[in-house]
Amino acid sequence: MKTRNVSEKFYIHLLHILTNQLEDIQIQIEQAFQFEGSARRSRLKSHHVDRKLREKYELLTLLAHYCDINREGFRKIVKKWDKNTADSELDDFMNQIDRLSFSDHTELKDKIIQCERMYADTFMNNDIEAAKESYSILKFKFDL
Repeated sequence: MKTRNVSEKFYIHLLHILTNQLEDIQIQIEQAFQFEGSARRSRLKSHHVDRKLREKYELLTLLAHYCDINREGFRKIVKKWDKNTADSELDDFMNQIDRLSFSDHTELKDKIIQCERMYADTFMNNDIEAAKESYSILKFKFDL
C-alpha cells in the first residue's frame, strides 16, 4: 500500500500547486479587466495569461492521465497476483483504490473545466466550445 500512498500524495500535492497557480492567473485576469481595449490586451499579454492557461490545462490533463494509468496499473498488478496465487484480492483492493482522490479525480475534472472557462471568458468571448477547440490542438487532451 506504500505505492498507493505515494501516488495519492503526489496527486494531492500537484493538484494543490495547480489550484494556487490558477488562482494567481485569475487575479491577473481580474486586474487586466479593470482596463479597456488595448490596455487590457497589453496587460494580458505582458502577464502571458494565454500561455499560462494553456500550460496549466496541459498539466491538468497530464495529471488526469497519470491518475488513470496508476489506477489501471494497480488493477493489472493485483489481477496478475490473484491469477498466480489463486487469491481473490482484486475487488477489495480496487474498492480501497477507488476511495482515494486520485482514482476518482472529481476535483481535477473541476479544475480542467475551470481552466477552460477562464480561457473562454478571457480570450473567446465566453464561448466555451471555442475554448475547448483551441485546447484540442494540445498534444495531451483529457476527455471529460
